[in-house]
Amino acid sequence: MTQRSLGTSSIACAQLFNKLTTTLQDPECQRRSALSHTGVDDQYGRFRIWGGNLGAFQRLPASSSLDHRLRESPKVAEQIHELLEDLQDSIENLIPITLGDRPNREYQPDEEQDDEDECEPDATSELNSGDVTTETRLSEAEELFESAKSTIASLFRIAMIIRKTAPRDRFARALSSKSEKFDASFDIAHVRQKFPLLQSPEKHWLAERLGGAITQRREYLRYVRDHRDKLSKAPEDLWQPQDLQQHSNWAVASQLDAKSQAATTHLTTPTSTLLPTAASTMYLAEIPMLEKDVPDDISQTSYAVSLGNENDESQLVFPALSVVAHGQNSFECPLCWTIQDIRTESSWRKHGFADLRPYVCTFANCDTKVFSDRRDWFEHELQHHRAEWSCHFCENGDFHSLATFRAHLRNHHTHHADEDQLDAIVEASRQSIDRIPASECPFCLDWELRLREANTDISIQETVVVTPAQFRHHVGTHMQQLALFAIPR
Repeated sequence: MTQRSLGTSSIACAQLFNKLTTTLQDPECQRRSALSHTGVDDQYGRFRIWGGNLGAFQRLPASSSLDHRLRESPKVAEQIHELLEDLQDSIENLIPITLGDRPNREYQPDEEQDDEDECEPDATSELNSGDVTTETRLSEAEELFESAKSTIASLFRIAMIIRKTAPRDRFARALSSKSEKFDASFDIAHVRQKFPLLQSPEKHWLAERLGGAITQRREYLRYVRDHRDKLSKAPEDLWQPQDLQQHSNWAVASQLDAKSQAATTHLTTPTSTLLPTAASTMYLAEIPMLEKDVPDDISQTSYAVSLGNENDESQLVFPALSVVAHGQNSFECPLCWTIQDIRTESSWRKHGFADLRPYVCTFANCDTKVFSDRRDWFEHELQHHRAEWSCHFCENGDFHSLATFRAHLRNHHTHHADEDQLDAIVEASRQSIDRIPASECPFCLDWELRLREANTDISIQETVVVTPAQFRHHVGTHMQQLALFAIPR
């Protein structure tokens, strides 16, 4: 017997779920089954999110279907088949109970175990014989529903693995897509308005780089949202669950119509947001163990005296985990539209900012590459722009520019080393910096002033310096604020 496709099985489960939720709109059916319409509908919504996220409601030969994605991973496809069969069995057994065609049997303790307990009483059982049992006994319908919930949770876990095993730089794909590009002038103007220091002619390039990065984030967020929407759409001749695309856990981000979004952001309206969607092929023999949450960056100690909230500006607030997860461990991220398993606020913020890629190099003679991790961004600046080089051949002092130091070696010390040895000498001459003037913050001047106020032992003639970690945190926070501006309100 030929196994039916994942698309057919997913659609069958959705049809049964739809029938079950419709049935439970009748209060009498809820009473018979001891199930609430709201609870069942929530799980139906989670199943639709799962199916829409992976293209599970689409059938071959569609290249965006889950069957197509797993064509090289039969073991994973088989595990999903088994889970869908379990889910279908649970719902098929639930429906007759809700309709009253079959009684909702109560849980019965194992009779043989009861006999053994009667024959071999112990002191503890005699002592507690008068106590009322606190064991929760579920009805058959409740047990079936708990089984369905567990199956859906397993489907979510597999969805995360499928996404992780097909790594793609979707940020780069979004920027290279043929969709009409957003106008960056609005975001550049926002950067200059938020940070007046960047209005000076010598800082125009940085305002344009930061504003352009915001616009790129808008294009990325549009790309992944539209990609998810296209995956969730079934062909017209197939049955499609009602509101398949509307049941998101951050609906406001996906329900902005094109007119209101363009009016809000002054952006051009794209005629087509995506090339035809094709799901990534997954090559995986079996489902591995899920990785546990990795520890988040450890917060750094403030310089000298704590300043409390460094950025007393009008701050944008990153959406809380409780808002997007609704109490679920596994949920669909409203930024990247992938299924995530996140338990803590710090892990959620780390994931969200990684989606937004908030960090850009703050030096002019550098590319405009964006960084998803604050430590990676600052390590780039330390390695390429903030290091010092000390010449071992003469006493000309320290060099703050790699190009200047290379030129010095070529002009004055060619007798000590040839061109092939230049890189090794440059690396050996590099000196890590342990302090940075607070005035080097490219966004503000008040940080240095507030540090002076908090550290009265620093004289007016002295330069206020901070550790590299403090500088990274302060400047990185400014860039996080700019990144949040790209999120649809």
